Amino acid sequence: MKRGIILLIFIVLLVSLVSVSAVQYTGCGDPSLDTTGYSSCVEIRQSDCNGLPDRCQILSSSNTYYLLMSDIDVPRRAFDISNNNIALDLNEYIITYENSVEVIVPNHNFETGDFSNWDSSGASSASVTSSFPAPRGHWHIDEIGNYVVHFNNPSAGEQIISDPINLELGRPYTISFMVHVNNYLDGRNIVATLDTPLVDGLSGCAGTVEGSNGFSAYYPEAGAGGVWGAAGGERYVQGELYYRCVFTVNEANPRVILRTIGAISGDVYVDSVEIKPAEEIGIYSSSADARVFNGNIFQGKAKGYYAKALDVRGTNSEVFDLNVSVYGPDAWGMTFGGSNQDIHDNEINHNVKRTHHAHDSWYSNAISLGFGPASVDSRVYNNIIPISSAGIVVLNSNNLSVYNNSIDVVSNSIHGYAIQSNGATYSYFYDNFINTTLGSGIFAEGGTRYNSFYNNYVEVRDGPQEERYWTAKALWMRYSAGGNSFYNNTFIGYGGRDMPRVGEDTSLSTVRLGAYSDVYGPIRFYDNYVEARMNDADANFPSCYDSLNFRLTGIALDLGSDGSPGITKYIQNNTFKSDHHVVTFGGRYWVPSLHSYLTSNILVRGDNALPEYSTISHFYASNGGSADNLLLDTTGLNGADVHDIFICNTASTALDTTIAWYLDVNVFNAGSPVDANVYVESLQQPSTNFNDNTGGDGTARFTLTEQHIGGAGNSPSITTYAPYNVTVTYFGQEQSQT
Repeated sequence: MKRGIILLIFIVLLVSLVSVSAVQYTGCGDPSLDTTGYSSCVEIRQSDCNGLPDRCQILSSSNTYYLLMSDIDVPRRAFDISNNNIALDLNEYIITYENSVEVIVPNHNFETGDFSNWDSSGASSASVTSSFPAPRGHWHIDEIGNYVVHFNNPSAGEQIISDPINLELGRPYTISFMVHVNNYLDGRNIVATLDTPLVDGLSGCAGTVEGSNGFSAYYPEAGAGGVWGAAGGERYVQGELYYRCVFTVNEANPRVILRTIGAISGDVYVDSVEIKPAEEIGIYSSSADARVFNGNIFQGKAKGYYAKALDVRGTNSEVFDLNVSVYGPDAWGMTFGGSNQDIHDNEINHNVKRTHHAHDSWYSNAISLGFGPASVDSRVYNNIIPISSAGIVVLNSNNLSVYNNSIDVVSNSIHGYAIQSNGATYSYFYDNFINTTLGSGIFAEGGTRYNSFYNNYVEVRDGPQEERYWTAKALWMRYSAGGNSFYNNTFIGYGGRDMPRVGEDTSLSTVRLGAYSDVYGPIRFYDNYVEARMNDADANFPSCYDSLNFRLTGIALDLGSDGSPGITKYIQNNTFKSDHHVVTFGGRYWVPSLHSYLTSNILVRGDNALPEYSTISHFYASNGGSADNLLLDTTGLNGADVHDIFICNTASTALDTTIAWYLDVNVFNAGSPVDANVYVESLQQPSTNFNDNTGGDGTARFTLTEQHIGGAGNSPSITTYAPYNVTVTYFGQEQSQT
C-alpha cells in the first residue's frame, strides 16, 4: 500500500511538472514582451544568418534581448553567446542545428554481398560473407546486417579501400567501424584511416598512429563494447570492439582505408564503417547572465557524434521552457558548467545510442552538470526526460539541488542511469520520479560524498544489455563514495525480461551498497522501501553459483562491493522484499560485505517467492567471507525467516557471517522502571547465559548472535536459537518468563 500511495502522489505531481510558457510574440514592439533588465531588443530571422562558415550568428551585444522571428535551420552551429547579460528568446520557433546531408560511405555495411564500392586487391584473405558470429548486444542487433567482411588470419598490411566520399574541409568528423576478433588484443591491429592528410587527426584518439596521414581509432578495454561473438562463460566479452576517432580533413573526396597494422590470428569480421559530423552544438554560451528559453532545439538529419543541443558555461545562467531533441550516437542534450545556474521546466528527448566504452557513465546524457567547469550552487528541477540513454549526470560539482524531475531510460549501455553522480558533494537529490523502460535508477561512485537522496520514486526494468553481469539497479553506490544518506525512497526493480537466450544471467540487485572505506563517513540508508521482482522466474536454479553457471537472480539488498568494502553501512527501518534473495552479504561476483549494520528492518518474501532461495544469503568464492555484519531487531514477513540463511562457499577461505538481534527485558513496578538483576538462560546446547542489571531505565539489553562458518565446498551448520528463560529479581521477588 505504501508503494502504491507514493506512486499515485508522483503521478499527480507530474501533471503540473513542466509549465512551458508557449508564448509567441509579434516582435520587439509587442506590448506583452517584457525586456526589463536589457537595454535593447534585436529580432533574428533565418535571413539574418550572416554567412559565417560554421554558425548562424555570434550574439555579442551585452544587455540585449534577442528574439527569434522565424525558424532557424543551419548545417552546423546556430548561435554563440559571447557577452554578458544576453537573453535568447526562441519565441516558440525551432532551431535545427547540424542539418546537413548525412555522410554515406558507399556500401559501408557490405549489404551488396560483395566488395562493390571497395578495392579489395590489397587484402588477399578478405571476402564478404553471410556467415559470422551472431550479435547479441542490444545495439548490435540492428547494426549488423546480412553481410560482413571476413579476414582469415590476416598478415600486417592487408587493406581494403572505399570509393571517394564527400566531406567538408575543416569540419570535424568521426569514423567508426565494428570488428569481431578471437582475442580482443588483436583488435588493436586493425585500424581505419584516410588516404588524405588529416588536420588534428589524433584529437580524441587512442591507439597506434599509422604514419602521418592516419590513425587507429579508439579501442575499449576487454568487454567494453558489447557482445558480438562473446565467448560463453567469460567474465569479459571477448572480441567485439567499436572503433571511433575524431578528425578533420584538408583535401576533398578522401577514401576510407581499413588496414591491418599487425598480424591477427584466426577470423576477423568487420562491419558498419561510418563517418559522421562530430561535436556540433546548437547553442553555446560561456558568458555570465545568459538566458535561453521559450522554444525548440532539434538535432538535424546529419545525426553526428557528440552533438549537443546546448552547452552553457557561464555563471548566473538560466535555461528553461525548451523542447530539446537529439538523435546522433553519443550525443548530449544539454551540458552545463559554472555557478548559480538554473535548468528547469524543459523537455529533453535524448533518443541516443551510446557506442563508447559502456562503463563511462559521464558522457552522452540528457543533462550533464560539471561539464568543463564544475557546477556549483545550481539547480535542476521540473524537467521531463521521456526518453534517454542516460538522464542527469553530475561531475565533480557541489551544493546542487536536483529535484522534481521525471526521467525514463531506454538504454543500450550498462551504465544507463536516470541520475548519476561521479563527484557530487554536499548536494540534494529529492522528489524525482524515475520509471525506466530499459535501464537503471540512481548511480553514485567516485567522489560522491556528503549528499542526501530522499523522497525519490525509482522503478527500473532489466533486459538485454551489453554485459551479462551489469544489469538494472534502482540504486548502486560504489568505489570511494562515502558520507551519503538515502531515506524515504521507494526502489523497485523488475528483472528477467526479454532474456536473449536460455541460461542467460541476470543478477537484479535492486539496491547495491558498497564503497571502499570510512574516510568520508558511513552510508546511512533508512526508511526506504526496496523490492526485487522477477517476472520471468524459472524455479530450476542450482543452489550454488560459480563463474560458469548463469541464471536469473533477484536481490532486494546486495551488500557486495566492486572493491574493498570497508565502508560502514547503517541500514535501519527499511522494508526489503524479494521473490528470490532478500538480503545478500557479499553479492554474487564481487567483494563480500564488511561492517553492515541492519537494524529494525522488515524482510518480506514475495507472494510468488521461490523455495530455492533463502531470505539471507552469502555466496562468493575468490575474495573470502564477509565479516562484522549484523541483523538486529529484524522482522520477517510472509515466510521470510531471519534464520533462513544460505551460504555457498567454493573458496578455501572460511566464511564468517554474524546474525545478531537484541533481546530487551523491561522491568517496571507500578508503571515505573526499577533496578533489577536480569538473568537470561539459553535452552539450547551448549547454553549461552547472560547477566545484567536494568539500571535506572529499567531495561537490560542482550545481544544474541549466530555465527555461521564453512570451509571450502561445505555447507555450514546453521544454528537457530531456541527460546530463552528470563529470570528477573527485584525487591526480593523472582519472576520467570520464557
